[in-house]
Amino acid sequence: MPMFKLRERRMAPERTLKAHWFDRWECALDDALLALPEGETCSHDLFRLLVNTPSPAQKRVALVTDGDDPVALIALRRRNLHWDLITEGVVSAALPPCLPGREIEALSALGLFVWVNEWEAPVPASKRVHFVQYEAVYRVSTRIDLDAYWRERHHARDLRKARNRCARLGEVSFEVDQPGAAEWTIDRWEETWADHPWSETVAAPDIRVAASYLMSRGQYHSFRLLIDGRPVAGMNASVRGKALVIANSGREPEFDKAGTGVRRDELFYRWCAQSPYERVDLGGGFEYKARWAETDGVRARFSVAPPHLVMARQGLIVARRMKDFVSPKSRVVDDHGEFESTRWM
Repeated sequence: MPMFKLRERRMAPERTLKAHWFDRWECALDDALLALPEGETCSHDLFRLLVNTPSPAQKRVALVTDGDDPVALIALRRRNLHWDLITEGVVSAALPPCLPGREIEALSALGLFVWVNEWEAPVPASKRVHFVQYEAVYRVSTRIDLDAYWRERHHARDLRKARNRCARLGEVSFEVDQPGAAEWTIDRWEETWADHPWSETVAAPDIRVAASYLMSRGQYHSFRLLIDGRPVAGMNASVRGKALVIANSGREPEFDKAGTGVRRDELFYRWCAQSPYERVDLGGGFEYKARWAETDGVRARFSVAPPHLVMARQGLIVARRMKDFVSPKSRVVDDHGEFESTRWM
């Protein structure tokens, strides 16, 4: 499967919408929000909360209208050389509040280079949609014989080694939804990825706010492995229907050789097998997940941008690759494997 898949499309005429920009939440946005449908995984209250959460990255809000009528309310977060939806990396499969079927039209009205992830429907045909990438989604049923499943996938030995090594370190315990556990895991995740060029940790403040909001409503769970009472590995997951969707995970690096991550995962799945949740959604994007889960459908990620921004972006990438004298340390790598060192969008 190619990294990016470009397709020819028949272009349907698009109506002209107008984007009204805001740098902070205002009363007019409340009125618009009430007129727009609420998302499955992100309520209007959570959406408003994310907009108002202080962030190290720039945030912007656009009210997109068709005449006087609201079509969408889109909040963005800056990351490297593009814009993400404010729910990216924070709330699973959450799109902006928008009239059904008009999401691409509304995003096109922004005139920016915006990446859209976890798109679960067919990708609409539009001259503003670029770099369509399809990725497998990995899920595990919790209503199966887990031991037989792991033996079939040749994981029994790894699980046994992690079990024994952790036991040699001290008394092993596993906790669920204890105070401070979700924050601990998010902190470890942020520490691990803080220096990565993808800059995903700019979303950390929003992730903490969303975790607290969803947990207070029973829509988020935290899991931690402890040795002699000390947390060594954690995982957070949000609730989506009868599924748990992995949100983030973290470990104390000094215990990695003991396989604390593997031991945490085993105890997590065994807990899930006794819970009301019928499956675990690992998401997509990384092929290592195929070792532990089944492929269950696909979803898409793509950019929405004016053609001139796409051409400029591609031209910049080619130009930078031709300049061999550029030191690797001076390169800025975006989350799609491209290196760039000029902010132009």
